[in-house]
Amino acid sequence: MRRTLRPLHVLALTGLMACKPSLGPESSEPTSPEEGSAPPVDDRRHGAQPRSEPAPSSAPAAAPSCPGDADCPSTFEPLSLREEDLVRIRRVQPIVKRAAAEHGVDPSLVNAVIWVESKFHARARGPAGARGLMQLMPRTSASLAKKLGMPHQPYDPKFNIMAGTHYLARLVKTFDGDERLALAGYSRGAGRIKAMVANGDPLPDGTQRFIGKIMRAKATFETLEAVAARGVTRGERA
Repeated sequence: MRRTLRPLHVLALTGLMACKPSLGPESSEPTSPEEGSAPPVDDRRHGAQPRSEPAPSSAPAAAPSCPGDADCPSTFEPLSLREEDLVRIRRVQPIVKRAAAEHGVDPSLVNAVIWVESKFHARARGPAGARGLMQLMPRTSASLAKKLGMPHQPYDPKFNIMAGTHYLARLVKTFDGDERLALAGYSRGAGRIKAMVANGDPLPDGTQRFIGKIMRAKATFETLEAVAARGVTRGERA
């Protein structure tokens, strides 16, 4: 049975999850968001040298099915979000919704990636040089800027989310809609994951943990989206 979110968190986030995907003057994000110390971020990134991983498990390199209750979407413990987390999350929701709509990606997945990668700290920087909300490596980020026709501004929320969502959408397509393999590619690089799949090799334990963290976060954001949608529907009927 899916565990319910704490009522306080549902109420606090219902409004932000229902916000419109507008990037007009009133909702556009600042190019230089507020400074703040960001938590350490994984450096397992596109083309970067990965950290040493524990010995891989025997699970095949296919979309990892729920290896245990803790990793199953139906039994995820909801995220525990503080007020300062909610402020950062609210700030970028118009961008998330627009990016998700333009690139055909579930906004809950985009929010989950941002949460796991940077905890919504716009100026986060990983040990290997990954930057911004979705922790894009400089070379990947510069390439995406050219493809999107946008200025290369890794710490600008609009650019970073648009670029990261575009990259995520491309990975989902590469792996035939398999979100878990797409996330593995986001963490380790698409070429490396393709080779593992082709060889029938297991995904590294660290990569499976990364996927599990994002699936947990996605389940939380999906629940919040559903609660917000019900609230909007009731408001329209009133």
